[in-house]
Amino acid sequence: MACCVDVGQGKELKGLNKKQKTGASKSYIIDAKKNLLRIIFYPAVKANALYEGKYFLGTSLARPIIANKIADIVKKENADAVCHGATGKGNDQVRFELAFKALIKCKDYSSLERVGYKIKRRCN
Repeated sequence: MACCVDVGQGKELKGLNKKQKTGASKSYIIDAKKNLLRIIFYPAVKANALYEGKYFLGTSLARPIIANKIADIVKKENADAVCHGATGKGNDQVRFELAFKALIKCKDYSSLERVGYKIKRRCN
């Protein structure tokens, strides 16, 4: 199944539902813009959270909301694996994988193992 979390991408989402269905058994497009603003961005702006005192943290702050929404789908569908589209080198890969490990509850956290860009969930 495919899942896309809308955090304000705009035109990138046009026609995405149709594209997702070409190779997926199910397709989810989740609107998380309000959650992102209320839970993450408003507090960050109030705290004057800037990278190196200059740059807003938009991309990095959006990752926990995206991971949370995807984890909800993983649980709902009882999926046995989750993949993300972040490159193999960079902060986003770490943000997603650590968030998935924290959000997808297992009786034994050692049963979550990273294989390439995939986190396999072997929980009963």
